[in-house]
Amino acid sequence: MPRISVRNFGLAALSIVGVMALAIWLFYENYSPSGSDLVSVAAPQALDARETIKIEADPFPFAEQVASMTEARSRLAFDVKLPQLEGDWSPTAIWVSPDTEPEKFQQFQIYFSNGTRLSASRQEKQPRWKEIAEGPLNLTLVDVAGHAGIGDDPEIVEIHKEKISEPGVVAWWQDGLHMALFSPTLSMDELLELAPLFATSADSTGESAQ
Repeated sequence: MPRISVRNFGLAALSIVGVMALAIWLFYENYSPSGSDLVSVAAPQALDARETIKIEADPFPFAEQVASMTEARSRLAFDVKLPQLEGDWSPTAIWVSPDTEPEKFQQFQIYFSNGTRLSASRQEKQPRWKEIAEGPLNLTLVDVAGHAGIGDDPEIVEIHKEKISEPGVVAWWQDGLHMALFSPTLSMDELLELAPLFATSADSTGESAQ
């Protein structure tokens, strides 16, 4: 009988574990609070992010809400590009990792008044997008300004006999950052048009972006 290589078996097992971990991350991102989970409250004209919106749950473990992008940038080792967009694109809530979080684990999320949200997190290596797309989530391989990624349209899914609205998503990896744009109403194609405007660089250290 042919001898099974322990080394090959170990590599295959690690590959499977990696794909499962990424699939779990995408599941967590999709079912984190999205537009339908946000409850708007009265807010002053100053648009302090901690007063303009109420979030039912933290978007990621140990997330801390900050008042502005200026404060967020002062706490992040990477910069986040926010383009000037017309319409309902006012920031309503901004979250960052705590100051005690090592730079290589830092995360960021911003919610906009139209229900769209952008997330950015440190990730040393590019995900295996092809394996993720071919997995149980049935995602689509996409390209964001020359960077590979995955995408999906918003849809209604049933979990434990309960119908849940799953947001559309476009995710990509660039310069050591895992980026993702979510929307409860925009299609994958619409998100693909917007995503290049949010493409950012992990080399910046708090510089203001337009």
